[in-house]
Amino acid sequence: MSTRNGVKSSRELVLDVLRRSDVPIDEDIGTGTYRLLFRVLASHPEEVRWFYEDTVAPIVAYDDQYATDLVGTLEAYLEQNCNMNATAAAIYAHRHTVAYRLERVKELTGHDIGSSEGREKLSLGLKAMRVLGIASAAGPAMEPGAEGGRVRPPAED
Repeated sequence: MSTRNGVKSSRELVLDVLRRSDVPIDEDIGTGTYRLLFRVLASHPEEVRWFYEDTVAPIVAYDDQYATDLVGTLEAYLEQNCNMNATAAAIYAHRHTVAYRLERVKELTGHDIGSSEGREKLSLGLKAMRVLGIASAAGPAMEPGAEGGRVRPPAED
């Protein structure tokens, strides 16, 4: 791919993300927030990385460490227009489980999914994660009680 001054074009960045991502991007990739993210990524990749770290990185790390699916629950909740019952049906979980997971998202990220600003930041953080091609965290969750270690699931009998 050709680059100008070592910087890929927005189109080249889009193609890179589509090649390495197994997460379907429902939105038209050339418009909306993805267009904005690709433009920022092309000129200031550290800003996109920082935004990811400041929003959804803690739940990606938590999912990786504890084999949970907070990211999937958050994605489903946003895809279901913040409808708790529809989210529960979409992920085959009880609505109380969805509520618990979303509360955990709030605790880990500091962003409240119940506020429009929190939803906006977390949604954009998920898109930044996709644009960066991040599938899972690079390290364990750092929270009280974890001591930076990996918690193994219980052995099956």
